[in-house]
Amino acid sequence: MNTYNWSEAAESQDSCEFSGDILYHTNLFDMRMSYRVIVQCGDSMAASQADDLRVYVDVLVPLYQFFEKQPMTNLITGTEFERKLLLGSERFTDAFYRQLVFAYCQLYQRYYWFNQLENAFIYLELASCDPEMIRTELTSVRAEVEEAMGEYFESLNEVAAAVYRLLDDKPFTVDDAISCIAHVWNAHSCNEELAEFGSREDAILCDLLATGGRG
Repeated sequence: MNTYNWSEAAESQDSCEFSGDILYHTNLFDMRMSYRVIVQCGDSMAASQADDLRVYVDVLVPLYQFFEKQPMTNLITGTEFERKLLLGSERFTDAFYRQLVFAYCQLYQRYYWFNQLENAFIYLELASCDPEMIRTELTSVRAEVEEAMGEYFESLNEVAAAVYRLLDDKPFTVDDAISCIAHVWNAHSCNEELAEFGSREDAILCDLLATGGRG
């Protein structure tokens, strides 16, 4: 197995603050955070920490790299919502998809409030009325959402990924809408089993689809 080049990582970073507890976890988002800490810290870690991590990273990095290449789980496959969305895709517009995804992400935000995304939701609401007026705020809002995508909470990572797509001006497609909704379902799966929320959320999405995302 190839080992990680600690010297190159150390040369690419000026300094590092390290908390060892963050490194010993196994799911993909935890591995992503751990991997970033390792890359940022390299040889600047205390010797006692680095000795242990040089062994750990030989397992962590290949696993991280493997899982990063895997397609995202799409929990909405086969739902009534997906069927209706695909059937209507030829008549749905960019604005329709955006309103649908925004409304659904906002519902999640109301149930599981993330302070890290508050400014993004405010921005998106204002931008829907007058996008040019607040465009100067886009860079800072996007940076906040990017940071949220790398935070140490899987559900936050998922919702932030959907919100980040909403901040992109590139026209939405049906595949984009499905991907964003799937991110939110992945976030739900952090709190409930699919059997517990699947039917409920499918019905909510069908209602949003019928009303153009306006509830």
